[in-house]
Amino acid sequence: MDFNDGIEKVSLAELLDVEFLQNFQDSFSKAYGVAVAIIDADGNMVTTPADRNGFIHKLKRDADSASRDRLGLTEIVAPIVINGNSMGAIVAGPILKGPVDEEAARRCAGAFNTDPDSLIALLNEVKCMNSDMLYNSSELLKLIASSVSDIGEYKAHLTGVANFINEKLTNISASMQELTATANNVNINQGELNRGIQEVNEISGKINE
Repeated sequence: MDFNDGIEKVSLAELLDVEFLQNFQDSFSKAYGVAVAIIDADGNMVTTPADRNGFIHKLKRDADSASRDRLGLTEIVAPIVINGNSMGAIVAGPILKGPVDEEAARRCAGAFNTDPDSLIALLNEVKCMNSDMLYNSSELLKLIASSVSDIGEYKAHLTGVANFINEKLTNISASMQELTATANNVNINQGELNRGIQEVNEISGKINE
């Protein structure tokens, strides 16, 4: 019996403690100085993004990937997979892979719907990580996402077991009601039979007289 059938229909927020996710996200953001968000399989925010200066919106959503690449921007995506189903991800970024390239920023400002100086000022507030730090941060997020996935998998299994037991108890209850109804019918039929026997006996007595 697979207790995890239908897990793909359950949301990430239903499987995991959102308050725990929020606290982790905020702590990671403060420790590493990067914007962090936890999203579900449809890309919806599960938590309130730790996005101090609107980085996620301004430097991720307002421009194409080519413009972000030219600026040296990247992000860390750690998938949350539960029972083989992609349920969401922990996303950290944007992150600069090197110093701010002001010339590139001036050329790309239009793609971010802002003026060059504003974009440069914003980029100067983005966390810059060398390759080692970026790798270590990525591995840490993936490790945490894996632990979150394990918790979700355990919760999904428990939920599946509870649903299975509920279904069985419901079936047992329905069967008991059916048996009770059948027993009541038997009692009614037996009563009618007894009355019929009594009437036959009375008629026989009168005949014998």
